[in-house]
Formats: sequence, structure tokens, C-alpha cells
Amino acid sequence: MDERPDLPAATWLATAERVQRGLNHDLSNRTAALAAIVGLRDGADRDLLTRMDDEVGRLGALLRLMRLLPRVPNASAEPVMADDFVPDVLALVGCIAEFRDVAVRVGPLGGVPPVRCRPQALQHALLLLLVAVGDAGSTLSLDVTHDEAAVTFGIGTSAGSPLDAPGTGDAVATAVAHLLRDDGALVWSVEAGYRLRLPTLTALRARSRVQA
Repeated sequence: MDERPDLPAATWLATAERVQRGLNHDLSNRTAALAAIVGLRDGADRDLLTRMDDEVGRLGALLRLMRLLPRVPNASAEPVMADDFVPDVLALVGCIAEFRDVAVRVGPLGGVPPVRCRPQALQHALLLLLVAVGDAGSTLSLDVTHDEAAVTFGIGTSAGSPLDAPGTGDAVATAVAHLLRDDGALVWSVEAGYRLRLPTLTALRARSRVQA
């Protein structure tokens, strides 16, 4: 396993650049659409104004996704719910040209307990894992399992892959472990993808009471 200190940053930047290229393409399309609509502004009717409003909304959504990419230094951990951030991660994956027609099957997110981490670091970690698995040439699956102690994200190419014991992984797993190094995360590779496990907020609070 390559443990060069620059490996996690290089792995993240390679994926972020792919997302940014896709976002740039989409933003260019939206800008061109607005320019074309503005060119027809003479005698504008309600339908034209509605189309303009739709394009502005799409531009706003793309710009919001772009703001999720830069790393935030010295960010603080906070309670995070899976159903709050997973949709944005999937939207970022979909910005990459090679992934626009890739189906992503997402397991139920309701009832998943909160974890405590830096939200953007977790988004970046899942993005890295999904892109790495997607590059293997299969459809994607994202399953979330949980108990009182931990929440486990299963990223793979098929449903029902067994959860293996934590162990050493490849460069992507190393990068994810670096991203979440302050959040109590465990990440490991399996035959069909990756597993990422984070302690629940309840478990962390119980641990703090015991240590107090």
C-alpha cells in the first residue's frame, strides 16, 4: 500500500476535477440556454418567462453543487443524517460525464441514526468511493445498515455483498481514511466495492459518559 503523504489529496483532486469538468459543461449549457432565451425576449410571453425561471433554478442548483467541492479546513464535527447529504453526493456523481447514464440503487435511508462528523468530509468520502466503484464498469449500489453502535455505508456493484472485517485497503480507501481521520471512521475494500463505518452519535455520547 502506498502511504505517501500526498496520496489522499491527489486521489481526491483527481475525482474533484472530473466533477468540476462535468459541472463546467452543465453550466455552459445553462448559460447558452439563457442567452438564447434572452435573445427571444421581444414579445416575451408567460411560457418564455417560465423557461427562463427554470434555467435560473438549474443554474442555482449547479452552483450549489460546486460549492460542495472545495475542502473546508478546520471544519467542526456535527450530527449528520444520511438522508440529508446522500442526495447531494449522488448529484455530484451524476455530474461526471461517464456516470450520467449509470443507475445508482440506493437503499432506504429513513430511520438511519445520526453520526457525528464533518459533513463535507463525509460527502467527499462517499463521492470518492462511488466513483471508484463506478469506474469498475457496473451499476452502483449504496446501502446503509446500522445498529446502536455504528452506521455502515456499503458501496458496491451488486446488492447483498457481505460485510467483511475491517482491514487495509487500496489508494481510495487510504484517501477516505485520511479524509475522515478525526471522525472515528473505518473503511475497507471488499470484492464488490467498499465499506465505510462510522460510530453513531448515541454511541459516541455513551463513550464520553464512560470516559468522564
